[in-house]
Amino acid sequence: MNMTFDVHIARCASLGDVRDAPEVARGVFRDLAEALGGTRVAENIYRVDTDEGVPWFFFAWHHNVVRLSVSYGHPDAVELIDQTIELAPTLAKRLGARAFEDVFGRELTEQNASGYATDVDFIGLQTGGFDRMRRASIDDYLAPLELPIGQCDYVSEFLLFHVAAASYADDLGLEHAIAATCPSMRVERFDDRIELRNEDGIRLTSIARGVERLQIRPIHEGALFAEKAAVTIRVANAVAKYEQAELLLNGAPWIDVRENVLERANGLGNALYEWWKSS
Repeated sequence: MNMTFDVHIARCASLGDVRDAPEVARGVFRDLAEALGGTRVAENIYRVDTDEGVPWFFFAWHHNVVRLSVSYGHPDAVELIDQTIELAPTLAKRLGARAFEDVFGRELTEQNASGYATDVDFIGLQTGGFDRMRRASIDDYLAPLELPIGQCDYVSEFLLFHVAAASYADDLGLEHAIAATCPSMRVERFDDRIELRNEDGIRLTSIARGVERLQIRPIHEGALFAEKAAVTIRVANAVAKYEQAELLLNGAPWIDVRENVLERANGLGNALYEWWKSS
């Protein structure tokens, strides 16, 4: 799903003129990307993290425009968007250009950037869209990406486990098995599912009852992918062991994909998704 927040930096007077703007110097862009501590991920595309090492935005050069792209799938998207807006005028100045946000199409300057944090209309659009996507991740089986792939920041769920089971309705033994597997997690039981929360109260994993099977998947709320994935994988294996049934991931036998998934599950969701999509 295409829904990123982008800042366009170009040598023109308005966002509508970007396509016809003169080229931005690629050498200056590369020097700036390196000064930001960016990691080159492709030709003219860098990944920039926060000082704490949290994925922040992609920084990309496209001849006449430099683009900063923040994923709405990031659990801290609203805060990261504010930080991107604050940074944009400085980057534009270094590039001899102007910065424009893509929500209202306004130029970002050192004078107006800080005002976005209290702009009711802007905040409403950002938080509203963010909340809608979180709900869609549950209802439509979408998974957020912490960094966008192109302009895409939500994709089909790619960490979806199933275990054949018929005893979930009244078997507390399953709940106890899950609790024993994740002793630091809070286990909550509902009529149709079990959920796990971390010590901060953030939901990480759901175990839901289906037709003669259990479904185990991440809850995309407020944690980075690596934390959700670790708990979800651990719980899925515990459920399969308890039910003495085969564990499937996205319809494939877990035993066949286990090594490749574990190799990629401790980083960004992007790595696992791109591997799964290409496999």
